[in-house]
Amino acid sequence: MGRTLLIVYLLETGLVLLVAPWSVFWERNLMVELFPRVGEIILWPSVRGGVSGLGVVNVAAGMVELGGVFRSWMSRRSASACANRAGVRSALSSREGESL
Repeated sequence: MGRTLLIVYLLETGLVLLVAPWSVFWERNLMVELFPRVGEIILWPSVRGGVSGLGVVNVAAGMVELGGVFRSWMSRRSASACANRAGVRSALSSREGESL
């Protein structure tokens, strides 16, 4: 449950940070209106690109975590499949021994 929430948080935050600096919201917010100097700085393309870069990092971290969950799920699935096959083999071998 905790890992799922982390993945959702990373992906959602990353997407917002990736898109928000290039939206109208970024240009018309309270920070820009109250502090004109700060508004000038956050409207620089390099600042927007930096914030979008943080979004890319968050999305990448979310994808890495999602890959870890997927690999864990696949390994558990293959382990249970191997155990099932081993159980079938032992059942077959014990039946062969009974028939002799």
